Amino acid sequence: MFKRLAVVVSTLVLHACSSNPIPSNAMPVFQTRISPSGLKHFELRYQMAREPGAERPNQGRSRDGRSGRQSNPAKMYENTRKQMTAQAERMIEENRYCRTGFWVLNFEMNRSPRLRGECHEIATEQDRERFPDTIQNW
Repeated sequence: MFKRLAVVVSTLVLHACSSNPIPSNAMPVFQTRISPSGLKHFELRYQMAREPGAERPNQGRSRDGRSGRQSNPAKMYENTRKQMTAQAERMIEENRYCRTGFWVLNFEMNRSPRLRGECHEIATEQDRERFPDTIQNW
């Protein structure tokens, strides 16, 4: 219980201390893929929640028209990668997709950030039943 609380608090502090390229109305989407040989892959991305009446032209901008993003792209990239890795750790702790940990295979910041990873263990039959393939393009 204490470990989970510590993870949540540290994530909130990290989140508050950095300019976040992930909009506050974005919802995390966790998808899975188990290869025929048993490799367990996952993808974490963010999907924008639609807000009624939201104006598209100024979306993500402050009142003075600035975007609010960091001026250092490398720092923004690294902060976003850390945030998404922490989010993946939380989600995997809840859904138990990876039992013995994972490593990050790929991280991209195109239209929306995307993190792809692979579990350290091979899938069991129970994993195949519990986690259907939901990733369309791997």
